[in-house]
Amino acid sequence: MQTHFFGHIAVFLEASLGNIETCAKLCLVCKTSQEWMTPLLYETVALTSSSTIRAFARTLKSTSHPPRKCDRPTHGGLGDRVCYLWIGPTTSTAEHDLPYASTHWSIDDLQAILMHCSCLRSLAIVNLAQHLNFRINSCIPSTVENIYLGPVHGSLDLPRLPCLQNLRSITSLDTFFSMDEMQTIVASPYLQRVRRFYGTPAHIDWAFRQLSCLRRAGTLEELQVVCCDNSIDDATEVLKHYKEAYVAHADERVLLVARAHPVYWQIDGIGSLHQDWLSVVNSSVVETMPQASFKMISPQLNV
Repeated sequence: MQTHFFGHIAVFLEASLGNIETCAKLCLVCKTSQEWMTPLLYETVALTSSSTIRAFARTLKSTSHPPRKCDRPTHGGLGDRVCYLWIGPTTSTAEHDLPYASTHWSIDDLQAILMHCSCLRSLAIVNLAQHLNFRINSCIPSTVENIYLGPVHGSLDLPRLPCLQNLRSITSLDTFFSMDEMQTIVASPYLQRVRRFYGTPAHIDWAFRQLSCLRRAGTLEELQVVCCDNSIDDATEVLKHYKEAYVAHADERVLLVARAHPVYWQIDGIGSLHQDWLSVVNSSVVETMPQASFKMISPQLNV
C-alpha cells in the first residue's frame, strides 16, 4: 500500500517537474494532490507584471500571520514555500507594465512579499528604479544566498543587508558601481562570487576599469565578467580585447564568460539574465547556457 502511495506521488512529481501550468492543474485534482503539488508550485516564482505582484502579495498575506517589521520576516503560510523569486520582466522585448523606473512598481507590495518569504534563497529584481532600491534592502530575508539585480540598480549597501552573512553571490546587470562600493563588495568576508553581467558589450569596460579593487578582496573566490553578444565567438573577441588592454590587472580569480543572446541577433540583456538565473536555480530542469570562458591571468602564468 505504501509503495503504491509513493508511486502516485512519483507520477505527479514527474509530470509537473519544470512545468508550472501542469503543477497548477494537478493542484485541482483533489486535496491530497494539492498538498503534494503546493511546495513545487511555490518553490520558484516569477512575477512579471504589477498585477501579478499585487496578487501574490495578497495571497501571501492571506495565508500567514499578521505582517511585522521588515527586519522580522513573517513566518507561516505559502511564503515559507518560496525558495527562488524573480520580480520584473523576464525579457527586454516584453516588459509588460514594468519597464525601467515604471510608476507601476508597488514598493509596499514588494516589501510585503519579501517579508513573507522567510526561507528565500535566491532573489532577482529587474527594472526597479535605482532611487527605490534602498526601500527594499532592509526587507530582504536573511536566508538569501544569491542576488540578481539590474539594470542600473543603484547602491546595494551591502553591509546593511539582513542577508549579509548568508549571501554568497551577487549578479549585477549593466550597472556601474562607484570604486568605494565595489571595494566594499569584494572585501566582504562572506561573499564567494561577484558577477558583472552585460547584455551587450557597450559598457563592459566598467567592469575592467574596476579590476584593481580585487587587491582588497578577502574570501572572494571569483569575479566573473559576463559578456552577451550575437554569438559566443563575437563575445569572446570582445573579452579577449579587454583582457589584453587590462593585462596589468590580471588576476586568476577573474573569469571571463562569453554568452550569446537567447535569440540570434536580438539584443535581450534581461532575457539573457533570466536564462542565466534559471540555469542556476533550476539546474536539474534547465540546461546550463552554452558559453565560452577563460581566466584572466598574466601571460607569464598562462602556460
